[in-house]
Amino acid sequence: LSALVVILFARVLVFTAVSLLSKLSSRLSAPAKLAIRQLVRHQRISAMQVFAIGLALMIMMTVALVRSDLIVEWQNTIPENAHNHFAVNIQPYEVERLNTFFNQNNITHSDVMPMVRGRLIERNGLPIMENVSEKGRKHNALQRALNLTWSNTLPAGNKIVAGTWWNEPTLNTVLLSIEATMATELGFKLGDELTYLIGEQRVTGVIQNFRTVKWDSFQPNFYVVLPPKTLDNFPVAYLASFYLTKDNKNQLNALIQHFPTVTVIEIDEIMAQVKSILGQVTLAVEYLALFVLAAGFSVLLAAMQATLDERQYTSAVIRAIGADSRFVQALIRNELLLLGVIAGFLAAIGTELAAWSLYWRVFHAPMQWHLWVWVIGPIVGATVVWLSGHRLSRKIVSQSPLTILKRSL
Repeated sequence: LSALVVILFARVLVFTAVSLLSKLSSRLSAPAKLAIRQLVRHQRISAMQVFAIGLALMIMMTVALVRSDLIVEWQNTIPENAHNHFAVNIQPYEVERLNTFFNQNNITHSDVMPMVRGRLIERNGLPIMENVSEKGRKHNALQRALNLTWSNTLPAGNKIVAGTWWNEPTLNTVLLSIEATMATELGFKLGDELTYLIGEQRVTGVIQNFRTVKWDSFQPNFYVVLPPKTLDNFPVAYLASFYLTKDNKNQLNALIQHFPTVTVIEIDEIMAQVKSILGQVTLAVEYLALFVLAAGFSVLLAAMQATLDERQYTSAVIRAIGADSRFVQALIRNELLLLGVIAGFLAAIGTELAAWSLYWRVFHAPMQWHLWVWVIGPIVGATVVWLSGHRLSRKIVSQSPLTILKRSL
């Protein structure tokens, strides 16, 4: 169904482009005018050619865009000295010693944050699954226990977007700070009461504010933050992030020796593996794009071969009334160039749509237009189509008009 929609769109694009060019035909040369008429006569075949070449170009430009734009931009959003290690499962009695270790070894680190696991079970006294939308029931935050933390100050990289932060919270009422995107997706409002199940105990709090979180800061971030002392009665573990250069990697051995129960996660190693996987996937897609491009050439040549007799007859008639072979070659060249330009615009549209999907769904970034796509697409499309049909144009004019006209009788 999708393929049919794209083919239909390609035909509409061909029709629209030809209609616009027809209105401007008074300013065009005679070969260009005849080329437009040829496209009008073979709209169905032209649409197939545009679709085949446009799809191949779209895949190739999308791969180039992912490699040179989206991935690079994503990497550039990561701070230069972003924390590349996480220390988890830190016990309360190790917090002060770990801070001392970081300071003595001049290791840049985040605050050592407390963490308690709790599962959201109720909203305003009703089971949570009965008090959110049908779409919200599938939210990841409702399918697992969340990490809850507490802090007297707004965590670094967070920003209040609704409500107020607590200055001197009372212990009579448990207050909650909720990450804004999750709150929006679940339909939470300021003043809602949320109940979390921690172990076998229930903790109910009132939403005091919503805040945005900079998840790409590579520091400890949480969906839910509470004031200090509200979770003192629960078992707690701590976590922290820190930055080590490649030259200081040997300090990991000292950290593990001093804190054998602490688990260290090397984010830089994970990022290197991600880059390697992305490189392999990109290479595979590039090979796929070459196959699609070869298929596009096959469709183009097959379509031109199917109309070869008609093209030869048209060429013979034109030459019989006084045009020379250069005029016929110019006619075919203009037709091929127009097909390539239209295919390039189709590829540019598809590439922008693919980029929009990647920006929105994968990178969670605002959409940006890419001028080079609209320039390179038509240029490459016109060049590729003209080169693929150049030999055929010679074949059309290689025979004498008289021979072709006699054969058609």
